[in-house]
Amino acid sequence: MTEFLCDLFSALAGHAVGACFAWGFFKRRLAADKALAATRLAADKALAAVREEFEKKLAATREKFERDLAATQNRRDTQSASFYELILKLELSQEWMEIRSDVETMKEGDTLRDLLSVSDTGEVGREQRLAVRRYLSHYECVAMAIQEGVISKELYWNSFGGAFVRAWKGLGDYVQALREREEAPELYKEFERLATGTEPEHPTKEES
Repeated sequence: MTEFLCDLFSALAGHAVGACFAWGFFKRRLAADKALAATRLAADKALAAVREEFEKKLAATREKFERDLAATQNRRDTQSASFYELILKLELSQEWMEIRSDVETMKEGDTLRDLLSVSDTGEVGREQRLAVRRYLSHYECVAMAIQEGVISKELYWNSFGGAFVRAWKGLGDYVQALREREEAPELYKEFERLATGTEPEHPTKEES
C-alpha cells in the first residue's frame, strides 16, 4: 500500500512538473508573439511614415518642376516672339530688300561664278561677296533658331517659307561650290537641311 501511494505521488508530481513546463513554454511563446506583433506594427508605422514623407517630397518636387517648366515655356515663348519680331523687321526692311535684290541680280548673270574665282580677302567683288554672305548667314541663323526651337517653324514658314526655299534653290549650287573651294562641307548645312527637308550631301575628299 505504501509503495502504491509512493508511485501515485510520483506520477502526480511528474504531471505537475510537465504541466508547469508546458505553461511556461506557452507563456514564453505568447510573449514572443506579442513582441513580434509589436515589432511588425512599429515597422509598418515607420514604413507608412517614410512613404508619406516620400510622397510629400515627390509631390513638392513635381509641383516645382511644373512651375519651372511653365516659367521656362513662358520665357521661351517670349524669346520666340522677340526673335520672330526681329526677323520680321529685318526681312521687311529696306536694307534687306536691297540685299535680296542684289543677290537676285547676281543669280541671273555670271556674278556668282565669278565670285568663286576671286580671293575672299581681295577688293574685287568685295561688296557682292559681303551681300551674298550676309544673305546666306541670315537664313542659316533662321534655320538654326528653328532647329533649336527658338522660333516656331510654322510661324516663320507661314510668312517667309516660300522665300526661304527659293533662296536655297537659287544659291544651292553656289554654296556647294563654296564648300568645295573652302573645304568646309558643313557650311550653311542648317539652311540646306531646312530648305530641302534632307540631310546635306557632302563629297568625300576623294570625290572632291
